[in-house]
Formats: sequence, structure tokens, C-alpha cells
Amino acid sequence: MPPTPEQTRAGYANLWNRAKVRPEQSGAVRAIAQKIIANKAKYQAVEAKTGVPWFMIGPIHNRESSLRFNAHLHCGTPLTARTTLVPKGRPKKGSPPFTWEDSAIDALSEPPHDLTRVKDWSPASSATPDP
Repeated sequence: MPPTPEQTRAGYANLWNRAKVRPEQSGAVRAIAQKIIANKAKYQAVEAKTGVPWFMIGPIHNRESSLRFNAHLHCGTPLTARTTLVPKGRPKKGSPPFTWEDSAIDALSEPPHDLTRVKDWSPASSATPDP
């Protein structure tokens, strides 16, 4: 029998509580964290319009576009055109070139993931897939 959602969340919480940065990666992790914190105001501007916390937008930005503000948060393609990678053709509204903020808002609110619907941003809940 598959685990219940509560068991899954508890499992993720346990993993989060035991997680440690490997010593050989600490410099790289610190550098990324410092870049995210340095751009906190930009992430907070998007948070104000989406409800997605800035501390989640920063890591997504790092994962999807290496913290570049000239690229779509969706997939890292240039803001000078709609996205050409998955998801293709985003943002659907507006005309290029897009601002990073407008593109980020689109990326965070697009189905099927629509992060604007998330209410619990705890580590365990954030890691748990939608039921």
C-alpha cells in the first residue's frame, strides 16, 4: 500500500531535518545563497504579485536560469522572445522583449503547477507532490 500524504510529508520532513551540505560544496552553496539574498528585492516584487515566497523564487531562478535576469524563469531562454523550450510559447500574453518580473509571474502561475495556489511552504510540504 502506498504511503498516506501525512506519511509522505513526515518522510520529507525527516529528510529535511537530516540534510547537510557536503563540505566540498559549501563554498558553491554559500555563493548561490549570497546571490539570491542580494536579489531579494526582485524576488519580493514577484512574491507580492504571486504569493510565492521570495526564498522559493530564488532557488527556482537558480535552477531554471542560473540566476540570470535576462532569461525566462520558465526554462532559461532569452527574454527577447517567447520560450522555445518546455514550456514552449510562454508568456502567452504580451510581446517580447519581456521583463524578468512579468515572465517570472507567468512561470509561477502557469498550469499545471501553478505555485500561486500553494499555501504551505514548509520544507516537507514543498517537497510533497500534489496528491
